Amino acid sequence: MAGGRPWVHPNTLTWMRLAFVPVLWVLAFLGHGRAVAIGLVIAASTDFLDGWIARRTGTVTEFGSALDARADHLLMLSTGAFVVILRPEFIREQFVPLAACLGLGLVVLAVGWVKRRGSVDLHLYSSKVAGFAAYGYAALLFYFGDASRALFALTMGIAYLAMLESLVVLLSRREVDEHLGSILLPRRRRTA
Repeated sequence: MAGGRPWVHPNTLTWMRLAFVPVLWVLAFLGHGRAVAIGLVIAASTDFLDGWIARRTGTVTEFGSALDARADHLLMLSTGAFVVILRPEFIREQFVPLAACLGLGLVVLAVGWVKRRGSVDLHLYSSKVAGFAAYGYAALLFYFGDASRALFALTMGIAYLAMLESLVVLLSRREVDEHLGSILLPRRRRTA
């Protein structure tokens, strides 16, 4: 499939993720935690697939990249709201780490906004891992009604690391390559 025509266009998967969001909201308001969990797993899988297909088929575009980032933000914010709706007791129990995470996320967004005079669509590996960890933990929480606190601590650690990496990238670079990948991993050398 490298460089070939994709079996499904990556932007179609991103639009599907966006279409899932209102459905998940309805399910959350109706109290169907297990259905939200399953829908969240499906929506999160499109996050992995759209980027993977775009890179493998050479169909990466600025529009697709920006659409992906907007879909990611909307799904992540919605997931947080679903926790409030479906598991308010969890919010009360874990208020301090969740508030700290939200605060750090807002700082990253504000720094990006000030530095770039608009939103910054960083596609860092750590952010992808953090997103999948958060979606996975939320899905477990919604499906089973509870989830391991050790797994929650790991998920939060991954999220903090991802946000700190984003902050370092934004503060340390004059020009930000939105497809940098990571400053935590050695850069791969391209062979000609």
